Amino acid sequence: MIPLRAWLGGDRGSALLISLVMIVVITILGLALFELGQIEGTQSGASLGDARASELAQAGMERAIRDLSNAFLADSYGSESWVDGTNRPTCTGPCETGVYRTMNLANNTLPASGTDPGGTFVVELKQVLVAEANNPVSQGVAYTYPYGQTCIPSTPTNPTVCANLMFVRSTGTVAGPPGYTAVRTVQALVKAYSTSYFAGGLTAEKDLGGSDPAIDGRVLIGGSVEILGTTSISPAFQISGGASMGMRNSWNDLWTDPGGGAVALARLTPRQLICPAGVDCTGGVNLVESLGAQLKIYGNTSNNMVTLNGGTDLGISTIQTPLQYGDATVGLRYGKGRIDGVYVSSGCRMPCTTNAFTFNGGSTIYVDGANYTRPYPYRPPKLPLRRQIDTSSIVLYPTVADATVIGPTAYTDWWASYLTDHVYSNPNLANAPIPATPYPYDGNYGRVSASAANGGSCGASYITAGSLASVFNGGLSDDNTNDGSKGFCHTFKFLGKNDAVNPKPGEICWRRNVNSVSNNVANLPPNYTTQPTLEFGSPSCDVPTNPSDPLVMEILSAFNLVAAGGDDTYQYRGAALIYLHDNQVNIQQTLQTTCSTPAATPPCVGERFPENNLLMLVLRNGSVNIANSGGGSNDIVDRFMAYVYTERDITVRKQSNLIGSLRAQQFCFNSATAASCSVGNANGNPRFYQASFIDLRKIPAEVPASSGDSGNRWLVDVVPRFWIECRRGPGDVLPPTPTGTCQYQ
Repeated sequence: MIPLRAWLGGDRGSALLISLVMIVVITILGLALFELGQIEGTQSGASLGDARASELAQAGMERAIRDLSNAFLADSYGSESWVDGTNRPTCTGPCETGVYRTMNLANNTLPASGTDPGGTFVVELKQVLVAEANNPVSQGVAYTYPYGQTCIPSTPTNPTVCANLMFVRSTGTVAGPPGYTAVRTVQALVKAYSTSYFAGGLTAEKDLGGSDPAIDGRVLIGGSVEILGTTSISPAFQISGGASMGMRNSWNDLWTDPGGGAVALARLTPRQLICPAGVDCTGGVNLVESLGAQLKIYGNTSNNMVTLNGGTDLGISTIQTPLQYGDATVGLRYGKGRIDGVYVSSGCRMPCTTNAFTFNGGSTIYVDGANYTRPYPYRPPKLPLRRQIDTSSIVLYPTVADATVIGPTAYTDWWASYLTDHVYSNPNLANAPIPATPYPYDGNYGRVSASAANGGSCGASYITAGSLASVFNGGLSDDNTNDGSKGFCHTFKFLGKNDAVNPKPGEICWRRNVNSVSNNVANLPPNYTTQPTLEFGSPSCDVPTNPSDPLVMEILSAFNLVAAGGDDTYQYRGAALIYLHDNQVNIQQTLQTTCSTPAATPPCVGERFPENNLLMLVLRNGSVNIANSGGGSNDIVDRFMAYVYTERDITVRKQSNLIGSLRAQQFCFNSATAASCSVGNANGNPRFYQASFIDLRKIPAEVPASSGDSGNRWLVDVVPRFWIECRRGPGDVLPPTPTGTCQYQ
């Protein structure tokens, strides 16, 4: 037998061996954990570097947007462009449409500081062709990324290139852990948007408090709606009327409306064709006209913002037929079905029906991307935030210091600091001499002319009594006795926006009895002999003004267009801004622009609205009533073509076609039910069709302008749907155009 001591003696050293094994295991685990820590640290450092690079890339994007905005705003009014002019961005090598070029930017390096390694960003620009922006196949080029964007051609130097669209690509680079460099790239399509009220359709700035809707009643709206409401408004937008009412994104319904058709369309410039978002336009099919219709509401989604009643839809789902309209005379067209976007307050999550939206009777919204939950795009809002005419009331949202930029000057109060100094009622202006050339007039400016010797172009016979105010207050008509049996010519002085010293003559003429030799028919185009015509001109009515330099005048009375017994048709030519102070506008008759070539193909060339002929009515505290008299059907208005700005209400009760751009505190349409907007149901529902300038730079500088948060007339921002991060793998190189790793899907 082996003694116990022997057994014990044989196990000597085993504890040491176990200890050594444990030390080896622990060492291996430690080394593994150390290696894992090293890897995690490297990955963490790489992630941190990627995040820094991403932020730098976004910083480059924001820097490019700021510089592009500064360049656009630095150009003179009406010539803003990123392609032409002295303030356009520059690149290393000429900026061009074919490929990206590096934008010349100083201070694009973030220096190292402490543990931050710093980094750099590089911005690249690519100009956008008009063809690829809005019509990617019509020019015979197989573009693979249709944008569906109506742009401003940078005429006259580069009419094929967009003045207000630019692709921007920004790459941020940061030194990461040893052996690793973080590189991130973002890309966007950047656009300059006009902030003018008259760049859109209906603008309601309801800042007087209360919860009543800013737009209420039965109405069809062809174009955009912008509502600047208060936090108490509920709802902001309420319309009804069924399938024939709601919102549209084309002039399709104008073609079939009573009072529409070729007579109306011939006077409107055809829109640029675009390829709608998400639609295949290969071979030129599915290209459409678009009004750029959007619904934008600044308010509070805790309340109801949009109420649609009785199956009244916003937009329609159809891409092509039945949205085909026109004929060989005015051109055969297709209209865009879906509206471009819906942006409401702070946005809301789908289905978004518990607070912001109420759909009654099967109503729905057809919008690009099927998304109507997006927030109002600018916070704080960068559209008009100042009551630019009546500044006496309390403004319930942020304001800006200066509102209207005319020529080189920013005017805080448009009506007080610009308008009253530029029209003939200003005593200093009334007594100022008129230069001998090129205005050879020495008559009695500032009152109704008494003879042709005073420079009038209506002929030998004029109004014999009364004043211009009494004529319009009594009712500009063809069967009213306030202006006798003859027309009139009224000559006066006013200051243009580009000359604050030397006045020039303007003339307003009413060729009422146009078939009379006493009204100088020899000076008129052929069709003037059939319709009473209102004319605006400088130095005389024989030289019609245009919207880029309109006649500016004030009439200290209401502007009434009325007649007994049916809807008569009146017309106007030239461009004028008429300031009516606190008086009303009452329209019960058709008022349209002239067309001296109605039988031509195409007709009305050079006489389009608003590019050639434009009437702008501006009121301070007066309301506007269109087709809004009592019972009966004799004041249905076939067409009313004008721009209107008022700080009070616009009420439209009966069947009518309003064509142009309107701005008011509140819009009250047929069957409006709100307490502050009650309108009865009578003789059909009104319809509004947006007719804005194709080139928004041509919006007259003299109108009360909206502004950005610093008074800017243009807002530069990323086009929705066109911000993307370029997914670059190892060895990937950024493509020279917006495809490949940056392609939009």
